[in-house]
Amino acid sequence: MHTVWKGAISFGLVNIPIKLYKATETSGVPLRQLHKTCHTPIQYKKFCPQCEVDVDKDDIEKGYEFEKDSFVPVDETMLQKEKGNDTSKTADIQQFVSLKDIDPIYFDASYFIGPDASGQKPYALLFEALKATSKAGIAIITIRQKEHLALIRSYDAGLLMETMHFPEAIRSVDSVPNMPKKVDIQPKEQKTAEALIDQLSTTWNPEEYSNTAEEALLDRIAKQASAIKAPSKASTKGSSMDDLMKTLQASIDQSKPAKQKQKKQRTSEKVTKDKGSKKAK
Repeated sequence: MHTVWKGAISFGLVNIPIKLYKATETSGVPLRQLHKTCHTPIQYKKFCPQCEVDVDKDDIEKGYEFEKDSFVPVDETMLQKEKGNDTSKTADIQQFVSLKDIDPIYFDASYFIGPDASGQKPYALLFEALKATSKAGIAIITIRQKEHLALIRSYDAGLLMETMHFPEAIRSVDSVPNMPKKVDIQPKEQKTAEALIDQLSTTWNPEEYSNTAEEALLDRIAKQASAIKAPSKASTKGSSMDDLMKTLQASIDQSKPAKQKQKKQRTSEKVTKDKGSKKAK
């Protein structure tokens, strides 16, 4: 794995030398834009419509649009004053909080935390303590000159760091159009919805899911690539509460056979296991 950050975690008088590694990969099939005529990748040029000339990298600066088409230039000196101090290579845990108190909307990117050769024992100590208490450490860290709020928690057999959004970056749900303000939900309707949720509830297993659309696209691309290499000669409508009730009830009825089959399978496995235990005795 490629190291994206090297420094230390500190809490109290404990200092743990660590390295960060990206814990996730960006999903998606990488596609480029091509010229239809010859399938050559398209190039992009920087162009100034005011001066009608191509612009070199050295002639470009950044700016803030304070009103429509009016900008304040922002040079590197101004930016450096606002950037985090990259010379600070310590993520200082300021407090410990309960994981269940943090909404996932705050999470941004995930990084595996690996111990330096000299920091394995304090690393293991922090891991075991966080795991036993179901707590997470909150720290401030600077990565690539950008300051992040960060959460440090136990994950699987090691530590994981989640960079987090600051509160001001979280938008208000009130800005979402057409959000229901007050809807009259009847007790029977809610119980039916809850029954459907119960029928479909199971243990989370991420291995059961895959990006089927991406897999199908890659399969079609592979077939087309093989051909290139070879020698060549239903609408959704609004419904009333009655329709909603019927849909929910139909969903429950449809899921019952599968649920009953799973229950019978678990019962059968339990009986077999019990018989085996008695024979062993």
